[in-house]
Amino acid sequence: MVDTTYILSRREGSGFRHQVNIGNCYFQTNQSCYSDDKQDGREIILFGEYLDFRQPSQSLENLVRNLAKQETFDKLLSELQYLVGRYLVISYTSDEGIRLIGDATGTIPIYYSIVKNQPMAASSASELGKRLNLPISNIAQKVREQAMEQQQPMPYDMTMYDKVKVVIPNHYLDWDKQGSIRYFPSQDLPKRQLSEVVDETITIVNRVIDQMEEQYDLALALTSGLDSRLVLSFFKNRENVALYTYIHESFTDETPDVYVPQMVSEKYDMPYYKLPRKHLPAEELKKIEAILPGQVNQRILENAYTFKHSELKNRAFITGDIIPLAKSNFGQNLPEKLATPQYFVTKSHNYSVESKQAIKSWVRDAKATSQNNLSLFDLFFWENRWGRWFTNNAVNYDYYTHPLYIFNSRYLIELWLSIPRSVRVKKAIHKQIIDKNWPELLDIPINPNEGRLSQLSDNQWVYYFGSFAKHYINKYRK
Repeated sequence: MVDTTYILSRREGSGFRHQVNIGNCYFQTNQSCYSDDKQDGREIILFGEYLDFRQPSQSLENLVRNLAKQETFDKLLSELQYLVGRYLVISYTSDEGIRLIGDATGTIPIYYSIVKNQPMAASSASELGKRLNLPISNIAQKVREQAMEQQQPMPYDMTMYDKVKVVIPNHYLDWDKQGSIRYFPSQDLPKRQLSEVVDETITIVNRVIDQMEEQYDLALALTSGLDSRLVLSFFKNRENVALYTYIHESFTDETPDVYVPQMVSEKYDMPYYKLPRKHLPAEELKKIEAILPGQVNQRILENAYTFKHSELKNRAFITGDIIPLAKSNFGQNLPEKLATPQYFVTKSHNYSVESKQAIKSWVRDAKATSQNNLSLFDLFFWENRWGRWFTNNAVNYDYYTHPLYIFNSRYLIELWLSIPRSVRVKKAIHKQIIDKNWPELLDIPINPNEGRLSQLSDNQWVYYFGSFAKHYINKYRK
């Protein structure tokens, strides 16, 4: 179990094992963190699990010391792009005050209070709600009631409390102003060649894996899909890795997610485990719901619970959750003028007026503060799908297991986004990485049973109008 809980407040002694003073406030957590006190005028706390891909083996003390030496906040943000993994950075100078910056996708959440003159930040909205004695929001309840899926998070920066917000990716928390401020994108992204992006991605990810292999025994989930095949391609000739597949009750020997991984493991003589999914006992689920109110994703929890009770329980596992953006599978190659609130609402899986209003606010705020060549489709996926859905998944996986995020780097994400959506949607980044790493993997069927349906969904116009049709059909059924 990974513990990323923390609280930052003006009060000390909140029941955590570790406490660090910064800017007359107290950062408290159960995990140790690294800090550099007043190095060249900047205090830094770095919390989480991370490395700098330029020098993966450098000590954490040196890494933090380098961050503390950055003369300006912009330079600090620039340095953070080279970190890979999960982290929370707290920076303090007398001029800037306290600022909190999360990792590229916000896997360690930053929830913060907007109660006047009561600044507080924590990894859990419910923790702030409890400490500030806040009522559950009527607006949030209406959003929750119209959610299509149990695990659906709140839209944009909303939480279950009117006086608690969350910092989504590409923003930082200004502690003194009790507000979230966008810092990316502020200028056009450079255009790169596909071959350059592929080569640099391979170099960076291999460095990261080399370092992780020294610390952990690793496991990879393998399905018949392209994302897991890309992750696997980095493990050719790497010996201490095990493959696994979660086996659902509906699976048979003819299910592609069963026979394709089996084919791969046998062909390349790699250890492989089929993990029949275990149901979470009711009393266990009830206990977790009390710890993670409003954040429970039973599907993810049961995957993690299954992993914990398998032969792989002592391994860390590598996820591919971040790489779908490299395929532009959210906006495909749709014209930018169709990146409207109405379209994004179809991707929200929520039918409430309140959720629609929050999405409209996000579009308005994003357009007002980020004038650049970055697609709104990509930005919405990054900030609302990663920043809310993926972060929620991470919290659930953390409860039982130890996930590793080898692609969670701002530098890598910006690298992929330097390739036009018209190229990414053809899965060119994925296929070229696999072709350079382990070309034989492309000879094995990828999602072999999708056939005609997959071809239809790959058509951008079928995808676009189908999104609206699915949304309104489900709304009617609900």
